[in-house]
Amino acid sequence: MDEGQPGAGRRAVHWTAVGVVTGSVSALIGLLAWLFPTNGVHVVDTRPTEAAPSSADRTGAAPAPSAPPGESTPTAAPALPSSPWAGTWRATVTDRTGTYPIVVTLWDSRIGETFGKIEYPVQGCLGSWTLLETSPDSRRGHETISRQGVARECAASADLLLTRQDDGSLALTWTGFPARGVLYRD
Repeated sequence: MDEGQPGAGRRAVHWTAVGVVTGSVSALIGLLAWLFPTNGVHVVDTRPTEAAPSSADRTGAAPAPSAPPGESTPTAAPALPSSPWAGTWRATVTDRTGTYPIVVTLWDSRIGETFGKIEYPVQGCLGSWTLLETSPDSRRGHETISRQGVARECAASADLLLTRQDDGSLALTWTGFPARGVLYRD
């Protein structure tokens, strides 16, 4: 670019501003990807069904009434009812390395959505649980560790099974390695 041309300084400032904005947007996208990793996991329920379930089938609640003609219906998803699964739970896990505590927070969710988070306080790891299957007495999910501790002691991912017990606790086992515990509500 010729410095002697009229407007050359403004063009240089313009392209510098474009570069700053582009770099800032890229940094923001990178930060969001780091804070909310998906690890490329997208779960799709491929089980055959006779008909698509209504909102009453999924949530146990009656479907929302439709709006009168000419009026719009709300776009927000209906709130899921509270369940005996929801809440904060604690357990001591036993595996081949010994025992250690975990803290799990569960909430109601649909297949393919996150239904809990897990913390390994001793190891310094954090993770999330994605719901794969559900029944009245069990939840099958997939654990993905989003933050490793210093010693990197937590498995990056694993499938898990939660089973309700008669006393209200939840038996927890992981598939693929011998680890188990019993979760008790806080």
